[in-house]
Amino acid sequence: QLLTGLGVLVQLPPVAIGISLASVPLVVAYPLAKRVTSWPQLVLGLTFNWGALVGWVAVRGDVPLEVLAPLYMGAVCWTLHYDTL
Repeated sequence: QLLTGLGVLVQLPPVAIGISLASVPLVVAYPLAKRVTSWPQLVLGLTFNWGALVGWVAVRGDVPLEVLAPLYMGAVCWTLHYDTL
């Protein structure tokens, strides 16, 4: 699985690779979140929805915060909702 993920990663534009690598702290923190915080759903939302940022940048090649911030936060809120219920 790691080799497959690496194969996909190296085919992305450099900016998307940078954004992908920026998610590593969240990926490491998520398994610990249930032990440390009472809001593991928030960490799940932040981690799981990082892919929306990577996908946008991979396809469009730009990082417009006025578009990506609402997209990301809306997806995080959606994850909080469905994972909490």
